[in-house]
Amino acid sequence: MPDHVKILIADPNVGALAALRDSLSFATDLEFVGDSGLGPVALTWARTLQPDIVIVTLEDPPARPLGTIELLARGNQPWTVLGLMTQFDQDLFRKAVLAGATDVLMRSAQPRELRNSMVRARRADLLRRTAPSQ
Repeated sequence: MPDHVKILIADPNVGALAALRDSLSFATDLEFVGDSGLGPVALTWARTLQPDIVIVTLEDPPARPLGTIELLARGNQPWTVLGLMTQFDQDLFRKAVLAGATDVLMRSAQPRELRNSMVRARRADLLRRTAPSQ
């Protein structure tokens, strides 16, 4: 895995974006390359910036974030798609994974745990893509 994990965040809430970046500022191996809104604009930015991870916030109403995850996960894209929740909702978690998210993280997690979860999800996704099928 590269020294820096490039991250794109798809979240229309500017305050939440700033808070997430601030909480992870200690992680020198994470590089926030951009942020976007939801829907096709997120896919456009992902194609332009070529991040390793795209984080999509799962807020109410969930239809647009879930559609964004589905759009980003479609095909053989080089990035790992992760969901980010403010509070755990089992049904929304399941829908996010079915839409194509590799994992769903909790915004309330401790910053180090959040960073570790991102890196582990990326590694697992890369391993799954490169492992020979039997």
